[in-house]
Amino acid sequence: MSQTKSLQDLKRPDLFRQKGCIAEEWVDAASGKTFDVYDPATLDKLATIPEMGRQDTDKAIQAAHDAFQSYKKTTARQRARWLRKWSDLCHEHIDDLALILCLENGKTLTEAKGEVIYSASFLEWFSGEAERIHGEVVPTSNLNQRILTFKQPLGVAACLAPWNFPIAMITRKVGAALAAGCTTVWKPAGETPLSALAQAVLAQEAGKSLLLTCGSRFGPE
Repeated sequence: MSQTKSLQDLKRPDLFRQKGCIAEEWVDAASGKTFDVYDPATLDKLATIPEMGRQDTDKAIQAAHDAFQSYKKTTARQRARWLRKWSDLCHEHIDDLALILCLENGKTLTEAKGEVIYSASFLEWFSGEAERIHGEVVPTSNLNQRILTFKQPLGVAACLAPWNFPIAMITRKVGAALAAGCTTVWKPAGETPLSALAQAVLAQEAGKSLLLTCGSRFGPE
């Protein structure tokens, strides 16, 4: 006999969010607009999410830019620890993350758990890469010259995620940016925003200084 599960079965109900996240605060859209998220298998409504617009986007970018001024000064070792902690939290809460993904995306629970593990692997990988970012001494043709290269964070990175891999394509892009010392603005797919919002909860738990902004969906403005 098959067993039907719902968001009520989450062990950590706080992973289910129905607001956007800007500068570590959970917010509604400035316009008040919303949209509904549905279970593709049953067409049951799962959540009502803010429809972020231009004003919200500008606010998110500004918040990420302001956070960048301090985040870029963090050490590679500290960024590595934060990313590794985030990866560990994904494994710790794999059942809840997989259930959210299953309900909003339509993957089986087994397939959804596979994506959670796959997603965490990006964070683990980039936690190691964070400490391997270094410059070079380049040979020159002139003995009176020395050429050195430095790799430095540039600013805010925009991270878009598709509906078919809503967790993996967040951690793959955000992990790289955070490892390099850049702050991020996330734009999950309108069909599957709940998985990204759950990841925002875990990212904040892993380290407040990860300082992210996550729009639940940005409108066509």
